[in-house]
Amino acid sequence: MGFSQDTLRYKVWESEVKDNNQRIQLYTKVIDAKPDEWALYYRGWAYLGQNKLSLAQQDFQLILGAPNSRILPAAPMAGMAQRYFQDGDYKMAIRWADKSIESNHNNAIAYRIRGKSKARIGELTEAAKDLDLALSIEPSNAENYGERASIAWLSEDSKLALINIEKAIALNPKDEKYQVRKVWMEIMSGTTENLESLIKPLSSFKTDDPELNYQLGQIFFLNEEYIISENYFNASLGFYESQIRKDNGYAQRKVREIYPVYLERGLCRQYQEKFRDALNDFSRASQLKPGDPLTYLHMGELHTFQENYIDAIQAYENAFRINPQLVDGWLNLGYSYFQLGKPQEAIVAYERGIRADSTDCMLYNNKGYTLLELKEFAKGIQEINKAIQLCPEAMMPRVSKGEYYFMTEAYDEAISQITLALQMPDSNSASLAAGYFTRGKSYLQKKELKKAVDDFNNTLKIEPHRISAIEQLGIAYYRLEEFCKAYHYFKFALELDVRNEIKQAPVSAYYMGMIQGIVVGGCP
Repeated sequence: MGFSQDTLRYKVWESEVKDNNQRIQLYTKVIDAKPDEWALYYRGWAYLGQNKLSLAQQDFQLILGAPNSRILPAAPMAGMAQRYFQDGDYKMAIRWADKSIESNHNNAIAYRIRGKSKARIGELTEAAKDLDLALSIEPSNAENYGERASIAWLSEDSKLALINIEKAIALNPKDEKYQVRKVWMEIMSGTTENLESLIKPLSSFKTDDPELNYQLGQIFFLNEEYIISENYFNASLGFYESQIRKDNGYAQRKVREIYPVYLERGLCRQYQEKFRDALNDFSRASQLKPGDPLTYLHMGELHTFQENYIDAIQAYENAFRINPQLVDGWLNLGYSYFQLGKPQEAIVAYERGIRADSTDCMLYNNKGYTLLELKEFAKGIQEINKAIQLCPEAMMPRVSKGEYYFMTEAYDEAISQITLALQMPDSNSASLAAGYFTRGKSYLQKKELKKAVDDFNNTLKIEPHRISAIEQLGIAYYRLEEFCKAYHYFKFALELDVRNEIKQAPVSAYYMGMIQGIVVGGCP
């Protein structure tokens, strides 16, 4: 095989023909007419563009095995390096890149492939050196700047990453992948101001690149556009899963790329309340990286949200077994134990969390509240006051202090404390609901029944299925002698309480019986 007169035409095809399938057809026609090394070389890269790795390898090996080849071996060796890079075998990619560089020290392609392969295995300093060498050889190559930007980003140098991605855009403004990566970097580093204007054009962007689809998914996820986000995650995983079906070992070779897509698609689906699908994604992520506690934390959060407290506890305990120093998840673990009627286990969980992060005021708050439930009032208020000292701007510890006054029958102090808390700027829904509920109970004890009704209704506007508030509202209406209203609230509370192991409407049945004895003919 010799150097064909058509070589210049191949270079034209590379610049003008963007469809890899069409390129393959063109090169194959040339090879069928007259075997040609350069046609094989370019066809090999076109096969790589379709991720047909075995066919690409076959073409590169034919060139390397040809006697008296006019193509320097550095070129097909670089192709082999890219073949193994795409397969996730980064060590083999580095070996072939080394061979290519040894054959030709001015081989920018080989330096680039070796650099991005080293980045994948965490050798970021060496990776940066390789990309700098690639740039010194090809200073006008946008891909070199794009890869250098990725390495800078992994090295947590967001400023250098943005400088390099902007250079890539300047050199190749028509390549949308650099625009996507720039937007992603700006969002992740918090440097963007006009988010909507940057994101809007990206929704029409179509790509076969799984990593780029993942970045697009992240962008729309951060903008809370979960349907679009999920579509991009689906596209990314569609590619990976097709490769896994062909090769069982592919998933582990590419775990660094595949794992976060499952994880973040799971979150995307959770926020769309596709809970079963979300759990499937978290489970798949945990299978890929069983030693990573993050998936178990997300599983625990999902189960807590769905009130599957036994499953939540198991997930959190799995996470903390892997890494006891984690600072997230302790609050929900304690809450799950508390909801299952295990206050002592809840306190232990909060104390474990405090050892991991002594600055989390909500751990002290929840520990204090649990101690109040155990009638250990002095210890409880001590923990709640610690929470207030740590987070004086937070509403929930102030509400818990109001609960302390309620439990110690200081109802005026409870009402005063809660009223001040409800005026605080930190007005998250859980704190507001808890505040209205505790103040409502205090008004109920003081026989200020209409004020109690107002507060319980305010609680239910925020948390419509809070069983204890529904029951307390029933009691308030009973005492106002609005018996049928009371009856319907007690009935609703019992209907919701059926699935709970620890009953949250303990007196509703009693009051319903009382009402049936009072109201002649029953309630409509």
